[in-house]
Amino acid sequence: MKPVVIMASAATVLMLAATAASAQTTAADSTAAAAAAAPADSSSTAPAAGSRPRRSASQLTSAEIDDAHVSTAYDAVARLRSRWLRNSRSADWRGPIPIPIQVYRNGQSLGTIESLKQIPASDVEMLQWFTPILARSRFGPTAENGAIVVVDKP
Repeated sequence: MKPVVIMASAATVLMLAATAASAQTTAADSTAAAAAAAPADSSSTAPAAGSRPRRSASQLTSAEIDDAHVSTAYDAVARLRSRWLRNSRSADWRGPIPIPIQVYRNGQSLGTIESLKQIPASDVEMLQWFTPILARSRFGPTAENGAIVVVDKP
């Protein structure tokens, strides 16, 4: 039975690859058709009206924070990336209480996510989320459940 599963998986991979190649070809054809239909004098590379830059799941930029009309860095995270505020490990009655998410501002430790409430949103250039694995490797065991890094505007 295992050889059948392996062959079925390989067939699925080949089918998905063919579908992706077809989608890329179709996208390239539609892009070429749109370029051919565009007027010759429009040489700008600006995005189409109504399109927005792709937002990152691990970063908040000052433009996103300004658009949210919030007063603190905590409010920005709560409104735009609320997932960052949740501990990845829940407290278990049999085990210790998990270490809270840590906040770092310009390379200096500020403490828990409550410290974000003291940072005005207008001072923030960027907020970046570090997953528990990345936070532990960069900041050590105190950031076991992740970290939020605040970069101030120059």
